[in-house]
Amino acid sequence: STVSSRALRAMARVEGFTFHETLTGFKWIAHRVVDLEKDHGKTVVFAYEEAIGFMCSPLVRDKDGVSAAAVAAQMALALASKGQTVTQYLEACRSRYGHTVSYNGYLFCNPPSRLAAIFDAARERGFPANVAGARLLSVRDLTRGTDSAEPSGLATLPATAESQFLTFRFRLNSLKVIETARVDAGGDVRLLQSSDADGDNVVVSLRGSGTEPKVKYYSELTYSSGASPPRSHAEGAQQALQAIVEDLISSVLCPQQNDLRRP
Repeated sequence: STVSSRALRAMARVEGFTFHETLTGFKWIAHRVVDLEKDHGKTVVFAYEEAIGFMCSPLVRDKDGVSAAAVAAQMALALASKGQTVTQYLEACRSRYGHTVSYNGYLFCNPPSRLAAIFDAARERGFPANVAGARLLSVRDLTRGTDSAEPSGLATLPATAESQFLTFRFRLNSLKVIETARVDAGGDVRLLQSSDADGDNVVVSLRGSGTEPKVKYYSELTYSSGASPPRSHAEGAQQALQAIVEDLISSVLCPQQNDLRRP
C-alpha cells in the first residue's frame, strides 16, 4: 500500500518484476490481486502493508500470518543450508536495494470530524518549501485527487474525498552523522538518489484514520546503497528523518493550536 516502505519498489526496479501500489487497507491490495490475475494474466507472488501484514500466497487474499511464518521458516532453512543467517541475508538485500529508515506514529484528534478543517486550513496556508533541510519536490493530495509530480496534475490512485490524505516528497542532499559516531562514520552519509523522475529520497504521508480518532504519519528516508554502512549512518539518517517529520507536522497540522495530542 502507498504508506508502506518503498523498498519493495526498489527491489522491483532492480530485479525486473512488476510493482503495483494501492490505497491503504488490504481490501485494496486484494482487489488489485484479483484484477491482475483475472484481467492481466499476472501471478502475484507477494503483497504487504505497513504495520506488518503479509500475503505470501494468492490462496489467501488477505494478510495471513500463518503462511508468512511458513515462508519465513522455509527461507531460514534455505539460507542455513548455504551457511548464511537471516541477518546476513537482510544486510545483503540492503546493500543491493538500498538502506531505509522510517518514523511512523499518530496524534489524537477528538472529535475526528475536526480533521477536514485542519487539513483544509493547511491547504489554504500553503505547504512549506523546506523542512529541516529537505526541499519539497511534490505533494499528492488523495482527498482532492491531485499530484503535482504527475504531468496531468492528477493522482494515479483513486481519490477518497471522505478522508484526509496528503503525501509529501522531499529531496535531502546530505546530512551529518551524529557527532559521537563521527570516527566510525567517516563523514557524511551518502544518500541514495531515487530513480523516480522527481528525485525524492524522503516521503512523508499524513492521513486521518478511518477507524480511530487519530491522524497518522508515515515516513521513510532512503540512503546509501552498496557495502553495508556503519550503524552511525543509520542513526544519523533516523535523526534527520525525525526532524523532517516533526517540522512538517508542526507546519501543516499545528498540533498545539489544533489540540492534537501525543499518545
